[in-house]
Amino acid sequence: MNKSFKKYDEIEDCLIQPIIDTNTSIELFIQNNTLRNLGLIYTYFRDRDKKIKIGYSSNPNIINYMLGDYKLIEKRHGSEREFKLLSITLKELGHTLNRNQFNYNFSSTLIKHLRLLGWPVGSLGRLYKKTY
Repeated sequence: MNKSFKKYDEIEDCLIQPIIDTNTSIELFIQNNTLRNLGLIYTYFRDRDKKIKIGYSSNPNIINYMLGDYKLIEKRHGSEREFKLLSITLKELGHTLNRNQFNYNFSSTLIKHLRLLGWPVGSLGRLYKKTY
């Protein structure tokens, strides 16, 4: 009986280092992919027709203060995956896209959902809540 425990300990000792190496490799892979896919997620607002434009860009130089008539409300670091998940979630919540350019009609419900989902909405909720 003592021999079987000794064999078990030997097997366990042999497996510890490969498991540690594998876990380390997985952690490094996850960290590298997370950093590589990090870009900017943003929210624009156009006052004339009350449209909100959300998006993702891997190139931070593309996001300027103004995009045509749109004014940049807020931006932060995020991933393309986060943007795609948000788009799917908004569709499931009943928010429809305008001409598939990630433009949405402004509504307090949309702002509430965006804020709940952690999307950068800046001061949109406070500034335009009572107006529209």
